[in-house]
Amino acid sequence: MKYDKETSGAEIAEHIARIYQQLDMKMDIKNIQRRVYDALNVLEALGIICKDNRTHIKYIGEPGLDSLPKPSEVRPTANSKSAQNLLAKRRKIEALTASISQKENAIKEEGEKFKEQVRTQIALKSNIEENFETTQKG
Repeated sequence: MKYDKETSGAEIAEHIARIYQQLDMKMDIKNIQRRVYDALNVLEALGIICKDNRTHIKYIGEPGLDSLPKPSEVRPTANSKSAQNLLAKRRKIEALTASISQKENAIKEEGEKFKEQVRTQIALKSNIEENFETTQKG
């Protein structure tokens, strides 16, 4: 089977059945279809594929935050609640990531301010010590 961005579960099951036939192995086509649909449901839950309808499957890409289905790609099914939960988690992760980045920047700025205050304190202490020594000598 050539690599396509779009296919159907039936096409995949038929292709696997042909491979079993070529290898002279007996396998029930219904069993193959069940296993293919089980695997496709897992891939859909991971955001690797998207089912546009009951038979049409679209390849999205590798799993990760960027490959989770967009809200427009989520179809209303029994899995749509879990897809909505994934999308909500994605939004929460993105918001937390942005918040962490802002806090890291604020900490860096405060760290720079603190370093400058320490330098100023050291310079003042040194200046006071020089003045004290000068007044003691003279």
